[in-house]
Amino acid sequence: MIVAAPTQLLKGMQTTLIEALQTPVSNPILESAATYVSSTSDDEDYAWIGETAQMTEFVDEVQFDGLSDTSYPLVNKKYAGGLSFKRDDLNDEKTGGMRQRIMDLAARAQRHAEKQLVDALTQGDVDATVANNGGQGYDGVVFFSASHTARGKQTATQSNLYSYTGNTTAQAQADIAGSIALLFNLVDESNEPMNEYASQFYIIYPPALNKPIVEAVSAGIVAQTSNVQFSGRNIRLIECPRLTAHSAAEYYIGISDPGLTRGLVYQDREPVTVEMLETGDEAFTKEIWKYKVRKRSVAGYGRWQRMVRVA
Repeated sequence: MIVAAPTQLLKGMQTTLIEALQTPVSNPILESAATYVSSTSDDEDYAWIGETAQMTEFVDEVQFDGLSDTSYPLVNKKYAGGLSFKRDDLNDEKTGGMRQRIMDLAARAQRHAEKQLVDALTQGDVDATVANNGGQGYDGVVFFSASHTARGKQTATQSNLYSYTGNTTAQAQADIAGSIALLFNLVDESNEPMNEYASQFYIIYPPALNKPIVEAVSAGIVAQTSNVQFSGRNIRLIECPRLTAHSAAEYYIGISDPGLTRGLVYQDREPVTVEMLETGDEAFTKEIWKYKVRKRSVAGYGRWQRMVRVA
C-alpha cells in the first residue's frame, strides 16, 4: 500500500510558524527608547542627527550657521535561527512539543530587536571594542560619556552619565530626579536647551532594582515625605532581565516624546520572515524538514542628549 507524505501535518507546522510570527508582541525598548528607521540599502548614513538650527532675529539677512559634520553610518547585519525535524518525529508528534518549539523560535525572532538594543546599550553594537560605555555615537565619542566634545556654538563639554548612589527607594528617587534634570539641562549645537519640552520618559532597569525604582516613581510617600517629585511626568518603567548579566546596579533614563530623535536607532532592512525546506535531497533521502527565520537590521545610536546612564 502506498501512503502519501504527511502534507497536512506539514501545513499545520507551517501555519503554526506563520501565525506565531504574526502575533503582536511588545518590544518596550524599541517602542520607547529607539527611533525606528526603515532601511532601503545595505547601510544608511545618519548625517542629520546632530543638526539643530535655532531661530535668530532677522536684521539684514538670514543667518546660516554651519554645524559640525555628523556623518554616522550604520551597516545592516544578517540574523537567522532555525529548527530541523525528522519526518518520523513529525508524524508521531502527540504532545504539541514541536509546535511549541516553533512558537518559541518565532517569539525569539520577534523579540530579537530588544536584544540588539540592549547590546547597543551595554556592549556597543557599533564599536564592540568599547565594552562598557557603548560604541561611538555621531559625535565620535562613546555614547555614554562624561565629556562629549563641544560642537557648533556649544561652549563646554557635556555629560550623559549620572553617578549611581544606591538601591534604596530614597536613593533611586534622587538619582531619577537628578538624571531627568540633567536631560533638561543638555544643550544642542546652537547652545540652546535641547529637551525643554520633554514630557515622556522611560527607565530601563535590571530586575534587582525593580522595588526601589517602582516605589521611587509610584509611591505616595518616600522616606516619610509626600512624593510629588515626578508629578506631571509620564514615566514608563521597563524591567529588563538582559541587563543583569552586565550590571545589577545600573540603569538608563531617556526621553520618548513622539517626533523626537531618541537615544537609540533601530534600522530595519528586512523584517523577520520565515522560510521552510520540505523538499529536496535532504528531505527525500534523510527525511528531515527544516524551518528558518531570518532578518537584516542593526541597532545603533541616535542623540546621546536623549538618554542618561545611571552607574
